[in-house]
Amino acid sequence: MKSFKINFTLVLSVLFSCLIVTSCTDKWVEHNGADNPLLGETLFQQISKNPELSKFSEYLVKTEYDKVLSSSKLFTVWAPTNDALAGLSQDIINDDEKLEQFVANHISNQSYQTTGLNEPRRIKVLSGKYLTFSQSSIDEVSLAKSNQVVGNGVFHIINGVLEPKQNAWEALNGLTSIGLAQKAYLQSINYEQFDQARSTQTGINANGQPVYDSVFVVKNGFLQNVADLTDESKQYTFIVLTDQAFEDQQNKLSKFYKLTTTTTGLDSTARYARANLVKDLVFSGYYKADAFPGVVYSRDSVKVNLNAANIVETHKVSNGVVYVMDNISYDLADKFRPIMVQGERPIAALNNRAYTVRTRKDPFGVIFNDILVENHGINALWYQYRPVLNSVTYNVYWRIVRDFTLVPAVGQTSLVNFPQKIVFGALPTAAGFGYKPAPVINEGNNKFSPDYEEKLLGQLVVDKYGSMSMYLVGNTVTTNAQNTILLDYVKLVPVLN
Repeated sequence: MKSFKINFTLVLSVLFSCLIVTSCTDKWVEHNGADNPLLGETLFQQISKNPELSKFSEYLVKTEYDKVLSSSKLFTVWAPTNDALAGLSQDIINDDEKLEQFVANHISNQSYQTTGLNEPRRIKVLSGKYLTFSQSSIDEVSLAKSNQVVGNGVFHIINGVLEPKQNAWEALNGLTSIGLAQKAYLQSINYEQFDQARSTQTGINANGQPVYDSVFVVKNGFLQNVADLTDESKQYTFIVLTDQAFEDQQNKLSKFYKLTTTTTGLDSTARYARANLVKDLVFSGYYKADAFPGVVYSRDSVKVNLNAANIVETHKVSNGVVYVMDNISYDLADKFRPIMVQGERPIAALNNRAYTVRTRKDPFGVIFNDILVENHGINALWYQYRPVLNSVTYNVYWRIVRDFTLVPAVGQTSLVNFPQKIVFGALPTAAGFGYKPAPVINEGNNKFSPDYEEKLLGQLVVDKYGSMSMYLVGNTVTTNAQNTILLDYVKLVPVLN
């Protein structure tokens, strides 16, 4: 009986497996036409047999992609008709390297059909570029015939050609008569970087350090730190301003970067203004001119207002689009946001005095950290910070939270204050904003509670862009409890009106 159960289970398992295989096979036959004799042929065989694809077949042979498409590996080919190829530039046809790149731009690894393609898909082709494939087109070139399945993949016949496009960075560098000021600035921040992996060690110097036959590669500050416009796998909308618009925007921002020094002949104020401008001229995604969103957010979360009416030129590129525009607009408050100096992050202290970092939760459930120094016995103990400030006037606030043991217990009649001051500049002994007691709420009846509100200290006028020392300075006594230091943060809000 036991043996019968085992065999019966085995039979059911086999039958169930057969049902599954039969079902899958039927779907595969239905989807791909497995009984189709074309499955016994390669992509190149089928393309070469099609009279309307004879010119593309010729280019496959010339570039030796016929051998690639005769292999057992799976590919997708978007094959242009002879009519589509009739207008192909002789510069491409007569240049072996360009022709090879052109053909490679029509072929991808893997097999891609329009069946089940519910939304456009970006596909990497053998040229290294990415094309957008939909049910009706490939990179906006319409499909004449789709899903021609053969043994090593699928091909689609198209009514146009897929010439490799420049990427956004190449398009910028190819501008010759417009957008030259922005182009010149971005080219000016190229730099060379030692490439150890490509360099050959030739010996060791007197200090025992390796000596290389050095190879240097050119890098660019914008590509490294803002957006890599050479990345073919991404899509960008990149704005290049006309020279007049670029100058107007630079002048608008320059007052926030006042300096007197120069670098390589260009006023540093202008360099900082230009850097602040261009970082907000690139946006993730491809925005078509006929569907401009009006408001877009830069990679630095600056809200930029764009108007299609300001487009002077459009350059469709392999990783998005480049628009030359004669105007953009934005709110300066998005560019110049409040600066938060966290109390628990000093860079130096008098006598290297240690401090405690507290973790607290405010009444709204927000967790924060602050600095606390008690019972230190030092007259005018200070902690230093170095925020980077623009040349603008700031409203200066601080938040100090006296809680737990830092406020008197209920029933006590006296409140011990510990005055502190904030000083901007070279010396912590300067007057700064003057000593002010750490705030606490007096509820009456000898009851005190923490004050979570920011307090305005006054205004700070900054006449030069750059880092500036800021000091948190304790009371000028050595008495415990009267010289405590406590700070959540200092907030500097630029006055932009």
